[in-house]
Order: sequence, then structure tokens, then C-alpha cells
Amino acid sequence: MQNLKIASLFLSLIAIGLFIGCDSKKTVTAPATIPSLDSDSESEVATAESNVSDDEAAKFAEDWLEALRTRSIANAGRLVAWKEILGRSIDSLDVAEKHRNGLMQGAMEAIPTLSGEISDAMVKGSYKLVHIKRRGGYPFALFRLVDPTGGFNYHLFRVVNVRGRVRADQFFIAMTGEEMSDTFRNVIGAGAQSLTIAGRLSGAQQQFLDDIKAQKEMHTAISAGKLDAALGVYKRMPERLRKSKMPMLYRIMATELDDGDNYARAVDEYLETFPGDAAAGILTLDAGVSHKDTEMILKGHASLKEWTGGDPFLDLMVAANLAVLNDLEKAKELIQPVDAKSIEMPDAHDYLLTIALTEGNYEEVLQQLQILRDDYGYEFVDLSEVEEYKGFVASPQFKKWQTR
Repeated sequence: MQNLKIASLFLSLIAIGLFIGCDSKKTVTAPATIPSLDSDSESEVATAESNVSDDEAAKFAEDWLEALRTRSIANAGRLVAWKEILGRSIDSLDVAEKHRNGLMQGAMEAIPTLSGEISDAMVKGSYKLVHIKRRGGYPFALFRLVDPTGGFNYHLFRVVNVRGRVRADQFFIAMTGEEMSDTFRNVIGAGAQSLTIAGRLSGAQQQFLDDIKAQKEMHTAISAGKLDAALGVYKRMPERLRKSKMPMLYRIMATELDDGDNYARAVDEYLETFPGDAAAGILTLDAGVSHKDTEMILKGHASLKEWTGGDPFLDLMVAANLAVLNDLEKAKELIQPVDAKSIEMPDAHDYLLTIALTEGNYEEVLQQLQILRDDYGYEFVDLSEVEEYKGFVASPQFKKWQTR
């Protein structure tokens, strides 16, 4: 039963990887890549599997969101071809058949944890479909996850026809920079090697289990809001483990944003350790904000825009940060084509409010305040006592705000 236990541990770690990432070492199997966006001339159906219309892909997205919203974990599980995803991981491992079967069984039993994690995040924050676009002849559905603290991530599903059923057979996560089968394979690779006789004799299996236990302890502390405890676990890890991908991502997550120097150091050390990592887009953007570096912010934005195929919410978020750093020209360029109301999130209007305040566009400030109050139920303190609103308070628009 050891195999099942190990697989369940892997899945519990991958579950948090849906939000902040997972450990990935080099493997001989080529990782899945996201095709470039198709041009109109390339939108022809490529294979029987890709014979999925945009309407069918939209129905998949609708069903996925509904299953998560109602916490219908079984329905969510049926929408993703988990056996194919996990099978690609396990088939590439050099392990005995009995271990292979055990890993698959344990993994499949733990799959509901993954859907449950996303469902919980959806309830606490926001999880929405951004768009469906074709890549390599296949429709890809992009979802944006935003947590209550403003942290964000993206999930990208390739939608295919699997034996007559429309399902997702690839699941890419922006923060890991990988497709789920690659993440799972890379995480279990070390564990699979420890299952060999040589691995057991050398103590590799116990070391691997100790590493998993430490990372799970850090994950549990972060989930409980015990950030100091999580950082304590990180500091007690051996050096080789502290320099691996997942613990370094946990370290970033456990460091308070208000702790500017330590937060920036954690991000910088990750980017130095994994300079070519596919997840660098989000972290480069994060580092740019921490360092107040507009060039880094724009570099991270460009990387994420390419990965996602574009997201107006991302454009607004980046524009607000640029405005705060007094690059109003670039900020206004980014928001010019964006329809904030179509995003249906208060954060989008909060970003526009930030830009308008920085610019001194008090008519826009008034409009965004009214939207936040009337459409989203925001309650505001006396703005005349808030330093950032000093210019607005002195404007004619403030009198309109007071009378409504």
C-alpha cells in the first residue's frame, strides 16, 4: 500500500500547485508545450480529436464552472480526462508494473482533492472563463483565478473529443509553467526511483518521503495562515531542498507583501535559480512591482500575455501599477481597448480608480466610485480624510459624490 500513500501525497502537493507551483526536475520526456494562437487560415480542423466546435468548447467551460460552483466534484472529474493525463506521466517512468498500477490507483483516488481546491478558491475569490481561442487546431479554454488577497493564476485546458465525449485532455497552469502530466511526472520521478531496490537500500525512499512531509507541512501552515511557521519549516529544510522549485515558491507565498525586502529577495532568488522557467512571467511581474521597476513589469506582462493569449483584467492590473509609478502614458495605452464592465469584477474598477486618481481625472474617479458603491456594494469612509483623494475632494465632482 506504500505506492498508494505516496501517490496521495503527490496529489496533495500538486493540488496547491494549482495555485503556486510544483517541483520540476529535468526528465527525458519532452514536456507538453502550448501552441501559438491560430490565425484565421489555420483554424481548419486538424484531427478527429480536435473536431470540437467553439460552441462545444464553450459548453465544456460552462459545465466546468457549474460543477465547481455547486461543488459537484464527480461532475468536474468527468470533464477532465484524468486517466489520460496521469497515464502520460506514469507511462514515462522506469518502474515495475506493480508500482505503476499502484501510483495510478492512488492518484485517481486523490483527484477529487484537485477539483475541491479549485472549488474552494472559486467560493473565496473569483474563478472565471477569460476566453476560448484555437491553438494548433484545438480550442483552448482559459480560466482566471483571483484570490481574496489579489493573488492570481491561470488555468488553460485543451478541449478535445475523447471517444465521443467533449473533455479536457491537457491542463496547463501558469504558476507552474507546466501541463499537469509533466508536473505530476516531475514530482513523482524522484519517488519512483526510490521504489527500486537500490533506492530502498540507499535510503533514497526515506529521504524522498521526508522531503514530501516537510513540503506538506509548509503547505499546511500556509493554508492555515501561519506564515511564520511556514518560513520556519523552510529554514529547517536541507539546502538541496530549499533550492528546489516548490519550496522556493512556498517561501514566496509565506512572505508578507508588506515585508518588501524579504519578499523581493525571495522572488529574486527564485528567478536566479530558475531563469528560464515557464512560470517566470507571473514572478517577473511580481518582482517588478516589488522593485518599482516598470521595465520588469512590462517584461512580465508581455510574457503572461503570450502565455494566456491576452486578458483585459491583466492589462488593467498592470496599467494601475504603471500609473502608481508615474508611467501614465503606457498605463493609458494599455487600458484604452479595455471594457472594465465586461470583466464583471470590482477589482477591475478599483484599478481604473487608481489610474484616474493618479492622472487627476476626477470625472472618471467619480464614475468608478459610483460603480463600486452601486454595483458592488462598496462602503467608503469619509474621503476628505484620505490623503490620496485630496485632489478629488477639492474638485466639483466631490460635491456630486456627496449628494448621491
